[in-house]
Amino acid sequence: CDSGKLEALAVLLQKLKSEGRRVLIFSQMLLMLDILEMFLNFQNFTYIRIDENANHEDCKDLMKSFNQDGRIFCVILSTRSCSMGVGLVEADTVVFYDNDINPVMDAKAQEWCDQIGRSKDIHIYRLVSGNSIE
Repeated sequence: CDSGKLEALAVLLQKLKSEGRRVLIFSQMLLMLDILEMFLNFQNFTYIRIDENANHEDCKDLMKSFNQDGRIFCVILSTRSCSMGVGLVEADTVVFYDNDINPVMDAKAQEWCDQIGRSKDIHIYRLVSGNSIE
């Protein structure tokens, strides 16, 4: 693995999985979601993907699957799709893989996390790299 963030994410996800946590991973770019899908497959983690191409009903169905099936470890989603499915999430951990170029979208994703956090404690991680190109 040549990416410092992916290396850190691999260690973090192994730890979270061993603790029985359920995880949301946010990224701003669809291409990064494609990369995260390959990464999660390689690491043998079960996941679902929600991006802005999913309509509201699809999003609700995917979130329902995540909520009802404890075998699904994480959801990867675009920061631009975070307004769908609020309050439907059984996740207790949120990972921001990258920051959105548009600060309004980042703020919406943070607000979404705050709404989840009203009903239970959640852990939030922001992956930031130094002295490298990600």
